[in-house]
Amino acid sequence: MLINRVKQVIANESGVAIIVSLLIMVALGVLGATALMVSSTDISIGGNYRQAQETFYAADGGSELCNCLINRTLDDRNVSAADQYIIQDLNFVTEIISIIDDPDNVTAGDANFAPDIRTNINLLAVDVDVDRVSETIVREGSAMEFLSGYEGIGGGLASGGGAMRFRIDSVGRGSNAISNIETMYEYVIGIGG
Repeated sequence: MLINRVKQVIANESGVAIIVSLLIMVALGVLGATALMVSSTDISIGGNYRQAQETFYAADGGSELCNCLINRTLDDRNVSAADQYIIQDLNFVTEIISIIDDPDNVTAGDANFAPDIRTNINLLAVDVDVDRVSETIVREGSAMEFLSGYEGIGGGLASGGGAMRFRIDSVGRGSNAISNIETMYEYVIGIGG
């Protein structure tokens, strides 16, 4: 009698289709939720990567901007009216023209970081600190090698010349990223073309 009852329960398949379809729907729901979570994480990672790239390029642009400002300041011995709105430090010209004991000679990671230049590049804040760190004087009749190769100029300095070296610390800031680029810039003096 027990065997007949078991055979009867097994033979009766009513409701099995609903249970199987519910299990399949739960499995598909879990699979869909996992796919949604993975894709939203990928979108977030892509956005953070893009923001990091933008802040890096903004910081790099600040460094290039500073190179131009150094050239113009040394050529003119003053800051042009067009450049005055981005220069924050009143001693900027003095820092560029002469080696001084710069009180803001700190890097971007320091709490006392006070930029010489503040601007926006592609809607991202960029702070740049520039410090003249050394100079080299070359006597008349000497030769100066630029980098490690002959660049077509500077083979001989009949009237003498020299070079000034600047440390440029440029920081780009976005909503989710900060990029810091530190470069050295060498301004070569007394070389004819």
